[in-house]
Parts: sequence; structure tokens; C-alpha cells
Amino acid sequence: MLIKHSMDTVVETLIYALARGLIVGKEEIWEMVITIVAIALLLAARKYLFIAVDYKTVSEEDIECKKRSSKK
Repeated sequence: MLIKHSMDTVVETLIYALARGLIVGKEEIWEMVITIVAIALLLAARKYLFIAVDYKTVSEEDIECKKRSSKK
């Protein structure tokens, strides 16, 4: 999860940490609601704010570059 340095892995790590704290922790009900809202916001941000370029790997970018150079 932390090997790749991208925004997607940062958001996934935050979601994992919040969910773990929700399960393990002994918070008040309002703290649990805030944690659930934070998880929902992170999931929504990951779904709607990240563009397709964020999910490409280096190998996919290399393949596209090779395709473009072979067409010329």
C-alpha cells in the first residue's frame, strides 16, 4: 500500500486507518459518526475527483508511448 507514492495509495491508507480505528477504538457515538463521514468523503473523493491518469501504471504509460512512437 505504501510502496507506490500516489494519491490513490494515500487515500487508501487513510481509509484503512480510519476504519481500523472505528473497529478497535472505544469512542463516543458522535466521534464514530465523524469517522464514518470522513470515510464516506474519502471514498467519494476517490471515486469522483481522481482522473484516469491517476490509475495508470508505468508499464501502461510505456506501452502508450511506444504505440505513439511506432505510428510516426
